[in-house]
Amino acid sequence: MIMKVRPKAQNLLKQILEPLKPQMWHPETDLFHLNMSPQNKAVFSKDDPILSSKPEKADKETNTEKEIPDWEKMLACKVAVKPDTSSTSFLEFGRKMTKVTCKSDAQDKTEFVHVLCEERFSSGRYYWEIKPLIEPYTTKDGKTRKCSTSWYVGVTSESAEKKRKVPVNPQNGYWVLQYDRDKGYHVNDPSLTPVLVRDRFSKLGVFIDCEKHTLSFYDCDKQTHLYTFYNVPSTSPLIPVLSPGDKKEHTIIICQ
Repeated sequence: MIMKVRPKAQNLLKQILEPLKPQMWHPETDLFHLNMSPQNKAVFSKDDPILSSKPEKADKETNTEKEIPDWEKMLACKVAVKPDTSSTSFLEFGRKMTKVTCKSDAQDKTEFVHVLCEERFSSGRYYWEIKPLIEPYTTKDGKTRKCSTSWYVGVTSESAEKKRKVPVNPQNGYWVLQYDRDKGYHVNDPSLTPVLVRDRFSKLGVFIDCEKHTLSFYDCDKQTHLYTFYNVPSTSPLIPVLSPGDKKEHTIIICQ
């Protein structure tokens, strides 16, 4: 028979555990967190104050809160972002302006190898899709396009530095999802934070909500949420930005 622990026993338990308080105390819930087996947990009623607690908050650093995207609503906001070719000299563009390719290995490490798009967002909601190459391919004219070993996609503030390379983080006016062969998927929010991606995706969804001041990224293959930036200001217009990386023939594709 399972017995409920009486208040006196609870007080005694706390007295026993008090010396361990620095290691075991959880400041958010003001409760002890015990590593108990299922059998031991069964001894305590769910109404006991030791085990009754509010759910722990999501870890803001790793952005672990769950989001279920409404794909119909996002697709209703879909736009086809268009590269502004005047914003870079390091990249070349396909005839339909959907393919962005690095011309050669970047020698000047002090300048950005990315392209800004023509759109400016300061109100409303917008959604667009990008395809980082996950397999090399050959164009009709025989050119080989390689998979990028590093790339990033997101938005930048109109007032941010555009030419001289600075860290792409919110402090410098960049909200981007990055991929690097060595570091994997990550964001700088504000320091390098890994983004959990269970399977390599072929298409990335980007959704900005200027009213809620959020920028979210989605795995379009599985229709799952990857990461959300919060407090993205739109007082200065936001510009879609993308980089295929700084190696020759590395390519990223804008979905129409």
